[in-house]
Amino acid sequence: MATTTKGTRNGYGSAFHSQGIQNRVIAKKQAQAAVMTEEQKKAKWADEVNNFLSEGIEVTKQQEKLLNIGKSYFSNVRKTQSTLGAFGISGNFVPPTVTDIFESATWITKVGCNQSKRDEFFPNLVNAQLQPIKVEKVYSDDPDVYEEYPDQEIGNNKLLRKFEGKGSLVDPLVVLFYCFYCEKLGDELLKVRSKLLKHKHVIITKYYRIELDLDGNGKKEYSRIVVERR
Repeated sequence: MATTTKGTRNGYGSAFHSQGIQNRVIAKKQAQAAVMTEEQKKAKWADEVNNFLSEGIEVTKQQEKLLNIGKSYFSNVRKTQSTLGAFGISGNFVPPTVTDIFESATWITKVGCNQSKRDEFFPNLVNAQLQPIKVEKVYSDDPDVYEEYPDQEIGNNKLLRKFEGKGSLVDPLVVLFYCFYCEKLGDELLKVRSKLLKHKHVIITKYYRIELDLDGNGKKEYSRIVVERR
């Protein structure tokens, strides 16, 4: 004779229902334990900065300009973040503060060291046989916009790769990381300048011309990134 389960939810029995509640309670406690207090975040961030400084990296005048770009970019990121509680060395890493070039350098180094995204912006580094490529990323504050245009030939026998859609706060940091460490990657940082509008920046290396429009509006961290192989 078949047995029936009475007083259960969805026929799975009270044990299953209780286990589901228990799992949710455990998950909630784990999430609460993972959130650092403000003081803990500041202390951890101070350790990260000190670790960077202990490497004794010397900064040139042009590199210092890059780090000032990172510092100003941080203010855009803060405006778009509803919470800064997620603190970890990851793609969404947002430190408590970036108030000087040393904190900026630490942030750029920790988050901008993203190999897959670097390959996206600088494909010639991966395949030197590729013809010169111009990569353009336009950040839309409309989450439903997602367009990736196919490669197109443009002037001087270059390819244009254009992407429009919701970008990532990591994107400018990846570009700044490359420019800061480009000598180690076989390139050379030549010039960094900001246009009249302080959020527009042009970076020239031996092999690339880069435009950063970091005009954040509280909905997006930046507006446009162009990386063009010279």
